[in-house]
Amino acid sequence: ATVAQLASIEVSSAWELGSLAKCLFDLALFDSERCDTYVSMMKMLRGSYPEFPSGLEGGMPCSFARLLLYCCQAAFEKHACDIKAAQEQTEALPDVEFGAQLQMRRKKSLALMKLFGFLYVRGIMASVAIRQVLFDHLAVGKDFTFPSVSQVECSCELLEIVAPYLEKTPQGADTV
Repeated sequence: ATVAQLASIEVSSAWELGSLAKCLFDLALFDSERCDTYVSMMKMLRGSYPEFPSGLEGGMPCSFARLLLYCCQAAFEKHACDIKAAQEQTEALPDVEFGAQLQMRRKKSLALMKLFGFLYVRGIMASVAIRQVLFDHLAVGKDFTFPSVSQVECSCELLEIVAPYLEKTPQGADTV
C-alpha cells in the first residue's frame, strides 16, 4: 500500500487509529530490513489522521504518533521481560530448541532497537526515550549484575543508528 492509500483510510475511533498504528509497527518489526521505509511512512502519516479524546480526564489526545509511541513502550516493556524469561525458560530446553529460541529472541530484540533508532532519526521518538532505553540496557543492577550480551548487542544496534544524530545535540552528546 502506498502512503496515499494508507492516508485515505478513514478512522472513526481511537481504537481504529491504534489498530492501524499497531499494524504498521508490527510490519516494521517483522520486516526489519525495510524498517527505515516503514518509519518514513509513519512520519508521513502522522498528520493524516484525526486526534481522539483520551478517555481519561486531563489525558493527552490520542494521535497517530502518540499511539505509535505506546506501541514502542509496550514492546520495550515486553522485551525487558522476555530477556529475563528467556534466561529462565530456555535453560530447560534441549540444545537445538534453546538455540532456535535464542536466535528468534535476538532477531526480535535487534529489530525493536532498529525501529526505535529510525523513529528517533525521523523525529517521532524523543532523545530522552533513547537515553532511557540505553540506561535500561546498560546500567549495572542494584545487585551489581552486569548487562547481558543481548542487552549490549541491542544497545550497539540502537547506537549505530542514532549516535550520529545524538552527537549533534547537547543532550544527545551527553548520552553518547
